[in-house]
Amino acid sequence: MRSLSLEPGDQELIDTARELIEKRFDPERHHVGVALRGVSGAVYAGVNIEARVGRASVCAETVALGRGLTVGETRFSVIVGLMHPHDENDAVQEIHGGAPCGACRELLGELMPDGYVILPVDREFRRVSVVELLPLQHTHELR
Repeated sequence: MRSLSLEPGDQELIDTARELIEKRFDPERHHVGVALRGVSGAVYAGVNIEARVGRASVCAETVALGRGLTVGETRFSVIVGLMHPHDENDAVQEIHGGAPCGACRELLGELMPDGYVILPVDREFRRVSVVELLPLQHTHELR
């Protein structure tokens, strides 16, 4: 997977996501915090919403995108998601980065096809293009 170094302002997104999930973590409801930058420079943050009815659960990426879209932002450049360990049985016992789920990758591919996701690559945060995470989206041609 090709990745790029972080750009100025990316650490702010990481810090925003970290502060959000530290503040809002609830083992029953919220364990992922996301920060998203619109091309305007505005930052939109959100947490996932776990529901006892599975279909009603919402990913943090969707919440952050919804916040941006609600106020009129239509283009987004970069997003980062951080996960809080659920309990002492989790393999990783600290807040850590992670990749979006498949459904969120599709949504990001639709709403920010030229954007980037900040992910841990070789133990450091790096930028990965949305297209890299979801190759061949909505195409019938093989490249």
